Amino acid sequence: MNQNQYNCPRCNTPLQPGASFCPSCGSPLAPVGQPMAARPSPYNPQPPARKKSNAWIFILIAVVLCLVLALLAVLAAVFIPRFRETTSGTGKAEVTEVIEKKSSPTSESETGKDTPVPEATAETAAPTEAPLGYFMAYNNIEFVIPLEVASSATGITYAAVSSDLYWEMMPKYDNFSFEGYSLQDTFHSPAINVYPVQEYIDMNPDIAGTVSQLQSLLDNPVEHPGSIPFLPVWNAGPLFTAHVQYLDFNGIKGVRYLTQYGQAAWPVNSHDMFYTFQGLTGDGKYYISVIMPVSHPQLPATGEMYTGSMDDLYEDFSAYLDKTLPILEGWQDVEFTPALSDLDLLVSSINIK
Repeated sequence: MNQNQYNCPRCNTPLQPGASFCPSCGSPLAPVGQPMAARPSPYNPQPPARKKSNAWIFILIAVVLCLVLALLAVLAAVFIPRFRETTSGTGKAEVTEVIEKKSSPTSESETGKDTPVPEATAETAAPTEAPLGYFMAYNNIEFVIPLEVASSATGITYAAVSSDLYWEMMPKYDNFSFEGYSLQDTFHSPAINVYPVQEYIDMNPDIAGTVSQLQSLLDNPVEHPGSIPFLPVWNAGPLFTAHVQYLDFNGIKGVRYLTQYGQAAWPVNSHDMFYTFQGLTGDGKYYISVIMPVSHPQLPATGEMYTGSMDDLYEDFSAYLDKTLPILEGWQDVEFTPALSDLDLLVSSINIK
C-alpha cells in the first residue's frame, strides 16, 4: 500500500490524497496528515428530577383530624348526658328481671298517667324542671320527687333471696334508688322499697309480727311510741326515734320519723341519721319502706367528730339521749337537709295501683 494513501476511518474505503469527504460513506475527512477529530456526541442533557411536594400529606392529615374531632364532639354531646342519667345504685340482691325505668318530669295533669314498662327493657328519660318535681312510674307504683330532694330515680325489681341469715332473706320486691340526692357521702343510700307482705311472711314468718305491730300502731297512734316496726330487717337496732308523724294518703297509712341504727351506742350525727316511713296499703298487700338520709347543721358531721365525752356516752347512753333528743325535737322540719316537709311530699305522692 502507498504510504501516502489513506483509508476512510469509518468504512475503510481507500481515499485520494486531499479528499475532504469519503466517496463511499460521505463522512467528512480531516486534511491529509492531520488526525481526524473525534465526532462530538449530541447534547442531550437530562432535565433535573422534579422534587415532589409533601404539602398534600399535611393537608390530608389536618382534614382527617378535623373530621375525627367533630365526630368525637358529636358522640360526647349524645352519650355523656345519657351516661350521667342512667347511672344507678346497686342492690343487695340479684336482679331477677332486667326491668329498669328512670323518672321524668311532669306537670300536675300528667301525674295520673300509668306508663307500663315491658319486660326485659330499660327506659330512660332526661328530666327537666316541672312545677311539682319529677314524676316516676314503675310497674304499679308511682310518685313525684320534689325538686329539692333529688333529680331522678330508677326503679328495679330484685329477686327473692333465701339465706340462713334472717336479715338477708328477702322476697321479690321493687326498689327505687335516687340520683342527684341533696345529700352525698352518707351511710345510707336514699331508697324506697315496696315489699309484697304475704311473700315476705312466707320466706320469714317473723315478718308477720312486724306487720301486725305496725298495723296496731296505725290503728291506735301514739305520739311518742316506745318502738316503731321497721323493714327491711337489719342486724342492728334503732338508737332513737324523733319527729314522729302519721301519714294517711292514697289508700296508704304509715308513720314517718327520724332515727339512727347501730350495733352499739353512738353519737347522733348527720352521716348516720335518716328519715324513714313505714306504711301499709289499705288492703294489706304491700309494705312500703322509705329510707332517706337527713342532716342538720348543728349535729356533728360524723360520730367521730362528736366533741363530748365518749366515755360518758358509753357509760350512760340514756342520759345522753335525754339531753340530745329534746334539742333534736325542737328543730323545725325546714332546718333539716332535705327538709322533712319535702320528704313528706315525696312519701305522700306514692300511689300503688
